[in-house]
Amino acid sequence: MILLPIIYNAAFFPVLRERFLLWHGARGFCTVMLTIMLAPLAISPLLPIDSFPRLLMFFLFFDLAISISGPFLRSYLEPGMLSPKIYKLLGWSMPFTLAFTPLAYWVISNPTFVALRAIPLISVLIILNIALVQAFRRGSRAVKFQILAWAGVIVVSSASLIYNILFQAPLPGFFMLLFAAVIVEVIVSSVGVAYRFMHLKRQRDIARSEKIAMAKAALTDPLTKLPNRRALTSRFNDPAKEPIVGLAALDLDNFKKINDREGHERGDQVLVSVSAALQRDEFRDHSFSARLGGEEFVILFTHHSFEEMAEDMRQSINKTARALVPGLIQNVTASMGIIELRPEESLKSALIRADKLLYQAKANGRNKSLYDLAGRPSSKAAA
Repeated sequence: MILLPIIYNAAFFPVLRERFLLWHGARGFCTVMLTIMLAPLAISPLLPIDSFPRLLMFFLFFDLAISISGPFLRSYLEPGMLSPKIYKLLGWSMPFTLAFTPLAYWVISNPTFVALRAIPLISVLIILNIALVQAFRRGSRAVKFQILAWAGVIVVSSASLIYNILFQAPLPGFFMLLFAAVIVEVIVSSVGVAYRFMHLKRQRDIARSEKIAMAKAALTDPLTKLPNRRALTSRFNDPAKEPIVGLAALDLDNFKKINDREGHERGDQVLVSVSAALQRDEFRDHSFSARLGGEEFVILFTHHSFEEMAEDMRQSINKTARALVPGLIQNVTASMGIIELRPEESLKSALIRADKLLYQAKANGRNKSLYDLAGRPSSKAAA
C-alpha cells in the first residue's frame, strides 16, 4: 500500500514535472524502509531483528523522512502561501537535520545524546508547524490535506522527543504508534498530492487553451474569422504545406455606398457573407482565403485550374450576400486580379502584380477579373 504512491508519483511526474511529486515519492520510499525496519522479518544476516544495525537504519530513514518534509511542503503548496523566510527555512531543513543524523549511532547506546539529537528534529517540527499555520491562514486549499496527513506523525514524534528528553528513554509503544501515524499520513497525503496534481493540470490546460486562443486570435480577422495578413504570410511561406500556384487579389465594388446607404452594421454583415462565399466546401480544399483589411481579400490557390475556381468564388459573392443579409438593397460585386506565381516569387511581388490587375479591372468598369496566366485568357466579366 505504501509503495502505490511512489508508483503513482513516478507515473505523473513526466506529465507536469512538479518537484513535489519527487519529494513525495522519496518520503514514500523512506516510509517503506521504516516499515521494513519495524517489521518482524529477517531481512539478511546483516540486519537481524532488533539488532543495532537495524535500529540505526531506522533512525537514518526516520531522519530522511523528516528532512524531506521541508522541501516537499514548499514545492507542494500553492505559490504565495509562505513568507520568504519560512520558504527558505524549509529548504534548509534537510541539510540541517541530516547533519545531526550521525548522533543516532551514540543515541542507541548512550541516552545522554538524546537531547542533542532532538535539537534539529524539534526545530524542523516547529518550522513545519509554522508553515502549515501560515499557509492555512493565507487560504491554501492544499495545506488542509497536509495538516490532516501530518497531524498524527507530528503528535507522535513530538511526544516521543519530549518523553526522550524528560525520561532519557524511548516512548513506550513509539514504533507502533509511529507506524499507524505514517500509514494515515501516506493515505491522506496521497489524496492531497492527487488534488494538487489535478489543480495544476487544470491550470496548465487553461493556460494552454488561452495560449492557443491568443495565437489563433493573432492570426485571425476578428470580424470575418478569416486568416489575416500575418496568417497569409505564414501560409505562403510554409514549405510543409501544398505549394501555392496562383494568387488572387479581390476587392468589393462600391462598398462605401453600402455603408453610407444601409449602415455600417449592414456593411459588416456583407463582409461576413463574403467570408462565407470564399470558404464554401467546394473551394476550401484547394484555396486559402484571407482578409487584408477593409473590403480587400487575398486568395491563395494550390490547384492548377485555379482561374476557374477564382472566378466561381467572385461570382458567388452576390448570391451568398443575398442569402445571408436579408433586405440588402445594393448588389455586392467584386473585382479581381488573378496571377500565376513565378518560380521563387515572394508574396510581396505576387501581391503587387495582382493588385495592378485588380485596379485595372476596376478602371475598366468593375465586376470583372483580369488575369496574368502566361498567354491564357486575360479577362472575365460577370454576366
